[in-house]
Amino acid sequence: MTKTLKYSLAVVAGLAILLAGAAAGTLLWRAKLQAAVAERRIISTPGGIDVMQTVQIGGIPQVIRVRGHSLENPVLLFVHGGPGTPMIPFAHKFEDLWERQFTVVQWDQRGTGKTAVLSDPARIAAEMSIDVMKNDVVEMSNYLRKRFGKEKIFILGHSWGSVLSIPVALEHPELYYAYIGTGQVIDVPRAERLGYEHTLLEAEKMGIKKAVAELRALEPYPPPGPWRGEKLDVRHKWNDYFGESVFGFQDMADAMALYAWESPDYTLGDFFRLLGDSETPYRNLQLFIYNYDARKFGMRWQIPVFFINGRYDWQVNNQVAYEYYEAIEAPLKRFFYIEKSSHAAMVEQPEEFARILIEEIRPLAFAGSAGSSE
Repeated sequence: MTKTLKYSLAVVAGLAILLAGAAAGTLLWRAKLQAAVAERRIISTPGGIDVMQTVQIGGIPQVIRVRGHSLENPVLLFVHGGPGTPMIPFAHKFEDLWERQFTVVQWDQRGTGKTAVLSDPARIAAEMSIDVMKNDVVEMSNYLRKRFGKEKIFILGHSWGSVLSIPVALEHPELYYAYIGTGQVIDVPRAERLGYEHTLLEAEKMGIKKAVAELRALEPYPPPGPWRGEKLDVRHKWNDYFGESVFGFQDMADAMALYAWESPDYTLGDFFRLLGDSETPYRNLQLFIYNYDARKFGMRWQIPVFFINGRYDWQVNNQVAYEYYEAIEAPLKRFFYIEKSSHAAMVEQPEEFARILIEEIRPLAFAGSAGSSE
């Protein structure tokens, strides 16, 4: 063996040791973060619940995370966004106060997160449809009602979850005390247009030439027909840059990855899958989503309706959501703006979001839904 080769092998070995040490250090750092989160979130009340489990919903195994300090509390089902953005790894950033007053159910929907690895992905993608997803929500709601002995539950839809939950709540009012929407999607084509115009205006006001050039190059926006692709990605990139997805962050992925990294509920494998492809299972939904208009499902609600939106949410557009709110009929309706927040208000301002849930909405589980529209 030549001296040169020996030296080269020594360098490689040294680098390998350094990389292994760095990896071990990184994992140790993550373990400490996870342990701190887990310790903070211990539920020790005699009537509490803290479980991660798999249940059969829609003919496949699906994972839920159930937490609460008392099973006497009303049940709240969180229908996450995306599609493909589970909230189990982020719940530790916003859910603690909820759990004192609700039994909170986080659910990795089919094709997503921990649920995705339990079924053949090709089969899930082939069978994907809006009816399948709606039926999953109904079946999950009924499962929770039966399991916890509740006549009704609360349903909270975020972003894509609000797209999915509105038709379910309108078609099955017997299941729910109220519908709660946040990051509320109403009319996707119009919201995209208004969001594009707002983001372009911000870029022009701030004199960011690259943003202005890239945004102007998108015209016409949104394009006609199935329009998922590069134009949408460019618009949302600058939407993120101006803090209109996560307030105070220029990249939503950076903010959310940091939160998921410290979650004790997601393994390292779960974490890396979260960062990977989240769109393929949902290709069959694209046409439905990008032509979505909530008004098509009816404007007369039989249950109370609450919208809790971040003031700076231009990703799905507060203006469109408020116009819908004003137009609908409901036994009770309220629209709340949360300051210093955008598309993920429950994460960005968790205390105010929790206050609204607990003070303004939770009493409906005990006092009925009587009330007047506002």
